[in-house]
Amino acid sequence: MQNDVLPEKERELETSVVDGALVHHAIALTMANIIRSCAKSSDREIRLLTQDPGYCDKTKDLIKGIGFEVIGGYGAGGFAEVDDETAIFSPFPKAPVKQIIADLARPLVFIALRGATVWNSRRNPYADPDSPRTKQMWESYERWDFPVSSDSKQLGGSLHQLSGFTRIGE
Repeated sequence: MQNDVLPEKERELETSVVDGALVHHAIALTMANIIRSCAKSSDREIRLLTQDPGYCDKTKDLIKGIGFEVIGGYGAGGFAEVDDETAIFSPFPKAPVKQIIADLARPLVFIALRGATVWNSRRNPYADPDSPRTKQMWESYERWDFPVSSDSKQLGGSLHQLSGFTRIGE
């Protein structure tokens, strides 16, 4: 979240950076709590992992305090943790997350941008487009729309651009 190091033309309004991050982390916390409530007591611990090279030390301390494990900064630290029992929430990545995951595992649940090109507030495409590998991966998943209230869409939120994918047969 080091918005201030960007050239002035590329900076986002502070509220958009903070609001988006707050919403995304709140959704991830909610997902983890729901998964924990559905898990059998004998199941292994449900971990809540996050990785973002933009995290400053204060941000890391804050999100660790609410239950996240911050892994890696740059590199493949987060990807090394993904397996077939993982639930991934990757709303607006600046890396080809779907393409990398398609080569590593078949997560149980994957929430990401829809297959079509999705644009950010500056009308630039996000960096996680579908590829032949991801399209092949999605064939073994059921797609569902991410639940978003109509108020959120009217307020200019972007969560309506997300889809959920659940592995077929699970």
